[in-house]
Amino acid sequence: KELAEEWSELKAEEFPETQSPGPSLQIQGVAALSPRAFLGSHEPNLKASFSLGSLHAALDGDDGKPALEASLVAVTAELTTFADSSSQGDVKMGYFWVLDSVPSGTPRVQRLLVHSELPRPAESYAQTGYNILGSLEDAGALRLGFSSASLARITVNVTPEEVEIDAKLESLEVHYNPEAVKATMAFALGMLKPKDSGIVVSAPEPVKRAASDVSSQASFSSQDRAIRALKASRPGAGQQKLRLSASFGSLRFNMNSALDDEPLFLLGLVRMKLKLAQDGNGLKMDASLDDLSVSTPAANDRVHDSYKIILGLAPGVTSSLVSIAYFKSTPPPPGLFFTEADAELTAPYTGFEGCDTFAHVTLSKIRFVHLQAQLLMLVQYVQEGILDVLADPSSALGADQLGEVSAIPEETPPALFKVSASVFEILLPEHPSNPSHISLQTSELHVVHHNLANGTGGRSFVELRDLVIVDDAKKLMCEP
Repeated sequence: KELAEEWSELKAEEFPETQSPGPSLQIQGVAALSPRAFLGSHEPNLKASFSLGSLHAALDGDDGKPALEASLVAVTAELTTFADSSSQGDVKMGYFWVLDSVPSGTPRVQRLLVHSELPRPAESYAQTGYNILGSLEDAGALRLGFSSASLARITVNVTPEEVEIDAKLESLEVHYNPEAVKATMAFALGMLKPKDSGIVVSAPEPVKRAASDVSSQASFSSQDRAIRALKASRPGAGQQKLRLSASFGSLRFNMNSALDDEPLFLLGLVRMKLKLAQDGNGLKMDASLDDLSVSTPAANDRVHDSYKIILGLAPGVTSSLVSIAYFKSTPPPPGLFFTEADAELTAPYTGFEGCDTFAHVTLSKIRFVHLQAQLLMLVQYVQEGILDVLADPSSALGADQLGEVSAIPEETPPALFKVSASVFEILLPEHPSNPSHISLQTSELHVVHHNLANGTGGRSFVELRDLVIVDDAKKLMCEP
């Protein structure tokens, strides 16, 4: 109570009503509980909440003005602890953006590097001076008590037996310009790099301890080891289970031109999900991605509408693009490994005993549009505009470090990987603006890979069925 009163007085002095509200802190607690209510009860004994109106960080340029800014708005957190040693936490994050004002020597149309969902489209902020905080204030996002999960929400439940985490990231959008990112990285690294001040700092002389101090420290160390041993000897110690559930609504990665900052390609990821469970017996994981697409801008009138999605789910497909089932040190469900089709593909090989890791990747129908000039431009952009820009030679591993990283442990159990894919379609257009095309389609892809123990090699079995060629009128041009 005293802490709350002091905080209220401090907030009234530092954050008057005429200014944006400052951070608030609310703590509710129970001073004491009767032994009967305490033992084994799920009554809350502490509740704490925290809200942050806005957090702003900036690196100033040589002119003293902000050159690189990051902002986080409307964050709320709640923590509740219970009498049975369990606890629950909930964090909500409203809005996030990074604004890049570093001079790059090339035209800039969009200076937002990355941002969550905002009240208005990013293009409108580029035309009105990036007054994002003002638009959020008009929408009431800076009011005390405002709560939003437009960016993310994370919930954590902890019990003596289990830790359960549920993380949901709603959406992020990235505006990538190779020249701009190169200039921004150089600026940030230059600002963060420690500068030589000419001051020599000498190491302090070692402190000589008295014999009584040494014996006291040894006594505390022995007590600490005894307490740790007692905790470890308790039933179930070290067997706390972990359950993780994570989802990502959408990610848009805009690949803009280095010449005029206009969009060239767009990478989109839609609805990614991950579920993980780990205990003393092993690990299980399920992951899925509903859709991944690489496309050209909708306003590109040089390419026919049916060719603008270069890679992605085939039209009419509603299932997930990719789903992965992974098992470590625990057997997979019956029927997933090893099926009759797998045995038929891998016969007469039968050396699959002792596998410790299993993974099954399932792919839905994927369509790829092959336009030579467009494909070459995309490959060049990824190679020169992304990989070469982001690569940092100073962080490259030396030959000795590389050898350590790539070293294979002495004992690794065998692993079994399986890939099942339905139709894969390749479109070959007659002309970028002409709807006439031919299509190459496969009906099934089946892969089984056995990774041998101790890194001694592996065996792969691949089967591709029913390759057909049809034209845009669905007329069969070639059959298997």
